Amino acid sequence: MEDFGSGVYLKDTISLQGVTINNVSFGYVTSYGNPDGLLIPAATIAGFATNYPVEDGPYLLAQLKNASSINRRSISVYLGNETSSKGSSQLILGGFYDKAKLASKPFTVEMVDPYSQDLANGETNSVNVTEIKVTVNGNTTTFNPGPSPDIGQPTLLDTGNPEWILPTPVFAAVVAGLGNPTERNYTGARPLIVDCKYRSAKYANGHITTTFGDAGKIQIPLHSLVDKFADGTCGTHLYEVGVSNGTSSFGAPWLRSVYAIFDQESLTITLAQSKHTKEQHIVALPAGGFKD
Repeated sequence: MEDFGSGVYLKDTISLQGVTINNVSFGYVTSYGNPDGLLIPAATIAGFATNYPVEDGPYLLAQLKNASSINRRSISVYLGNETSSKGSSQLILGGFYDKAKLASKPFTVEMVDPYSQDLANGETNSVNVTEIKVTVNGNTTTFNPGPSPDIGQPTLLDTGNPEWILPTPVFAAVVAGLGNPTERNYTGARPLIVDCKYRSAKYANGHITTTFGDAGKIQIPLHSLVDKFADGTCGTHLYEVGVSNGTSSFGAPWLRSVYAIFDQESLTITLAQSKHTKEQHIVALPAGGFKD
């Protein structure tokens, strides 16, 4: 067991589908839990099971593929609409996804080169974000995180992170739409304390649109950013980065509105608006990937 500050990295023996795999590396977040408990397991497993290069072990996807337990080094992730709701998340290992969880046509973006320490910190699961637009009560704030509107900023889609780290202009516009909270709950992940009424679209009247170049856009309703904890209080896991291009991480608050397929073989991420449903329709990833 190794603790690097943000979570505890474990090595253990697991058995899946009758295949026993030794020394599997994965992560289990401890210090970033919600006030009512730890982050949902699907988020933590997805975040740490895909380290790069995937051929080097011991990492879960590579070992499962080598053992012929899965047919592809990919993970399809659905986080549900509540961080504290048990059983609301879903994780599919291998070349399959849940078509019932898609509320829009999926689009695919290439990962930022994981060999680059400067751009991607030597990790997979970063993509270029070209625009973030916040609309609150009819007023719009537009932010281009890259050096120009055509050049995006590498941003990690971090399934193991309950926080959404935002540049100052975006953070200011979002919290304004949530009643301008300033105090934090210093248990767990230290979320901003928000009036629970903002869990309703009636009060959190707005959304955030994230653009990935010409590939597509994802829209996040403001009210979906507010969690209700076991003690009855509410909060949002938003943090401010005070630099002009500080879009560094879209964590669980962003990903709860998204169905994401992390493909470590093609080094792509496929995104769609998520449909929050218990229905399931598991199908194989299309040959050649998702295309227009």
